[in-house]
Amino acid sequence: MAQFELPRGIASISGTLSKSKDKQLIARTYRRADGTTKTRLYLMQPLQRSTPVSEKELAIRGRFEQAAKECAALSDEQKTRYAQEWKKHNYTFNGKKYGTLRGYIIARLIHDMNNPSAFR
Repeated sequence: MAQFELPRGIASISGTLSKSKDKQLIARTYRRADGTTKTRLYLMQPLQRSTPVSEKELAIRGRFEQAAKECAALSDEQKTRYAQEWKKHNYTFNGKKYGTLRGYIIARLIHDMNNPSAFR
């Protein structure tokens, strides 16, 4: 960890500054109780997955990919219909609230893929 002063005019900085295969340079700005800020730099190893990708995970990724493609291919009329349903159900589907229409549509499409006989 290294602590440093930011140039004048920059109040704070947080995020990945540099990323390579074996190292990441990450900056974080912390606010103290007295209102002052301190910025620190961290040199970190990227997180490595500890288990191989399972067949189930690949299937889930495939369904998401297919739903995202279908969502992108929807016409304006279909999107309008989904937007009306989304608003009618208070922006929720299956007990989860969606902040974007795209998220709602993808959730609906994945649900319909998993339950082809489900009532729409």
